[in-house]
Amino acid sequence: MPRVSWLLVESRTSILQSICLLRLVTGV
Repeated sequence: MPRVSWLLVESRTSILQSICLLRLVTGV
């Protein structure tokens, strides 16, 4: 089921984006 793997990739990218956003905000 490619849809499941796509969901995994989507969640992974969203997590990476939030981490990058946190690093930008905190200035780390």
